[in-house]
Amino acid sequence: MKGVLDKISDKEIEEYAKIDYPLFSFRYLCQESYPDCNDPKFFKDFLARLAKLSELGWAGIRQSAPHSFGMEPIPVRQMVYKSKLPDFVSSDADLHVFRAVGDNRSFVGLQVGKIFYIFFIEAKFNDIYPHGRRK
Repeated sequence: MKGVLDKISDKEIEEYAKIDYPLFSFRYLCQESYPDCNDPKFFKDFLARLAKLSELGWAGIRQSAPHSFGMEPIPVRQMVYKSKLPDFVSSDADLHVFRAVGDNRSFVGLQVGKIFYIFFIEAKFNDIYPHGRRK
């Protein structure tokens, strides 16, 4: 990491500090969470949702209800594909859930600073965690 950090300029740090919206990362996206989805409208609506979340910014997201544009916590233990999570996510952590489209299908990830790592996209209801049965 040291070599990378040495290459970041003060200007880049200043620009990053000004960002007040989520930077969505798909680096750790679990491929098992959406492969059977052949619905282009779902993915179009999902992209529109990401754009709206970016427009709202973190402050707007925190003020919004979870079933609207807000997010809510979910324990790792509730996830169907928990073994697919990256190593930096501990088994006792809470992930963050957003609605992927206008219904209750969701996408799950983890906010780390300004970055929101998307781990799962729920193209089919209950594919990534059992809804309504949180413990």
